[in-house]
Amino acid sequence: MKVHSCGAILYTIHNGKTYFILGKEHNQWTPFKGRVEPGESYEKAAIRELYEETGGLVKIDSIALNCCYSTIRKIYHIGLVYVPFDFAQQFARMLRASNDPHLEKTDVKYFDITDLDSYDFHQISWIPIRFYINVLRSINMSLPGDNIPKQRVISRMNNAKKNTKSRPNRLKIRTFSKTFIADLLVAAKT
Repeated sequence: MKVHSCGAILYTIHNGKTYFILGKEHNQWTPFKGRVEPGESYEKAAIRELYEETGGLVKIDSIALNCCYSTIRKIYHIGLVYVPFDFAQQFARMLRASNDPHLEKTDVKYFDITDLDSYDFHQISWIPIRFYINVLRSINMSLPGDNIPKQRVISRMNNAKKNTKSRPNRLKIRTFSKTFIADLLVAAKT
């Protein structure tokens, strides 16, 4: 039986640029994620893992796990969560002050989404990175960087209905419909 792993890629917007924030674990830059505990929903697992892997810095009530895919051993459910631009500084302060041996991430890094191809991410991490690059590029094409009302966009993203494309025994990724993106753009402008 495959293990389920849930979590999110963090992102922020600063000076008109969008950045993904990934954590360093075993010398690899990865989303913030971990295994589902017995009796736990995927959403609750993602919320818990984000809280644990960020040392309590990311506290959310809900998350849309829109990027779902599987490998030989695991099924991944990855969402996208906005954090303030100073998240890395907060994380560094938390690491310095913490003696928690359970913190898995040893560092965090900002990655400009327009320059991600220059990095050598693990192939497992590339799937949600590419998925959410496309989502954010779709949103940012019509919106001016820091003027996006981020919480409204995130709220719409987490509450909207998504289309699901499913192929038996193949990669399964939930995708955003054109209507969903249009709804996000309208919501962000209001």
